[in-house]
Amino acid sequence: MTAEIQRLRLLESTLRTALAAAAVLFVLLYLAMASVRVPYPYELETCEGAVADASARILDGEPLYAPPTLEHVMINYTPLYYHAVALMGRITGGISLPTARLVSFLASLGSMALIGLFVWRETRHRLATLAAVGLFAACFEIGGGWYDLARIDSLFLLFLLGSITLLRGKPRTLRWLLAGALMAAAFFTKQTALVIALPIALGVILIDWRRGLLFTLAAFGGMAIGSWLWMQATDGWFAEYVFHIPRGRMGLWRRWDMLVAFWTSDIIRPMGIALVAMLLTLLSLLIDGGERRRFILLLFLAMGMFGGPWAARMTAGAFCNNVIPAYAMLAIFFGLTIGRAEEMLPPGIDEGARGRALTRMVLWTACLVQLAGLVFNPLKHLPTSADREAGDDFIALLRSFEGDVFIPYHGHLSSMAGKRTFAHLNALSDYLLMGSEPDRTRLEDELRRAIEEQRFSAIILDTGFGESDLGLDVSASDYLDLIREHYQLRDPVFDNPNVFYTRTCEVSRPETICVPRHKTP
Repeated sequence: MTAEIQRLRLLESTLRTALAAAAVLFVLLYLAMASVRVPYPYELETCEGAVADASARILDGEPLYAPPTLEHVMINYTPLYYHAVALMGRITGGISLPTARLVSFLASLGSMALIGLFVWRETRHRLATLAAVGLFAACFEIGGGWYDLARIDSLFLLFLLGSITLLRGKPRTLRWLLAGALMAAAFFTKQTALVIALPIALGVILIDWRRGLLFTLAAFGGMAIGSWLWMQATDGWFAEYVFHIPRGRMGLWRRWDMLVAFWTSDIIRPMGIALVAMLLTLLSLLIDGGERRRFILLLFLAMGMFGGPWAARMTAGAFCNNVIPAYAMLAIFFGLTIGRAEEMLPPGIDEGARGRALTRMVLWTACLVQLAGLVFNPLKHLPTSADREAGDDFIALLRSFEGDVFIPYHGHLSSMAGKRTFAHLNALSDYLLMGSEPDRTRLEDELRRAIEEQRFSAIILDTGFGESDLGLDVSASDYLDLIREHYQLRDPVFDNPNVFYTRTCEVSRPETICVPRHKTP
């Protein structure tokens, strides 16, 4: 019996070492990719440039939330990330895509640290902590390759994890007030925090109703008071962009198929083992009568961190980056399961030692299978030297045009060429569909006149001229004939068919140059 147990322990030790090594490798892989992606001066995702342009407005003293014009239509998010990028820009000497990505990269490292801290405080187990962080790093690809992008999600997640980390353990008044404040900060980074906070608030009230109410007041009171202040400071435009347009978007485009697909495609398929681990941990806490407080907290944290992404994914156009909070929660439970197994299945030489050793081996194998299922090719996420050279050539091309250039999906490139920027097509299209009158009509007229009067020395679109899409959203399809009438095809932007594409979400690149037609007298 003793010799058999020793062999099992050796195998178990090998599996544990492999699990730790896999977790470390995923973290190192992310760091290596970020070292290439963060300094890259061009877009890895089509809205990165719009984020940089909005942040630059803060440094220039221009408002984020203002009447829509062809030059600026705010993306329909809350403002905290843009101010964080502006602050980083003050430190680094200006706004650029690397500056904005640096904010996200640092936030992603902070999120990994908080995931590890949460698991460590719950388990005091090194392997559990490392596995949780490694699993989250491994979710890079299924999260859309979003961790280090110049987008709001990593900072949003950092505030969420900061809030729920403060909620763990015995209730403390100051700590739960701060947790509520961080939840409000998450809302002012991305509105999904409102949905996430609702079940969490209910859970903490069930645990300790007095301190739970303080958390709730800090969170929702902060959201309400902050929103009112922003509305006053922007003459109501904050509400237009942050509440009115997203509500209209949800009303027009609900993806009811995501009621099921969120669970089957976003959760079970890539993270099925981690989901089972979460359910087993919750079940064990429910059965253990002395763990009622932990069970309630973890259950309602999971409800919030899954419910918000689920609701967000039901809006048409929502990408898998919205699921990142759920992946973070699964990573936490992944670590908690390992820690709880170590607690419940101690080694020994008694009669049950063999069964416990076999059970632990099954657990480590399942954990390794979960991590192995998330292996991805990092090269497809990395820009190449050819991409950079193509971008440099494109900036030189833009400089060759004497006047303004309209690049609907990549307006930030104009600023890199020393030219004026214009509203990103996604924001422009949203306002043309769901903005309030009469500003919507005024914006539509401004765009129409700009095309008819050939104010742009070039319009550069994302697909071939004469095709059905032309890189414009369906909402802008009325303008395609107008562009054809007043502009004509010049040379394609790139000779090489494989360079300068974005790397995630709507993979695209500037493709077709349209120049003004000669007007007959």
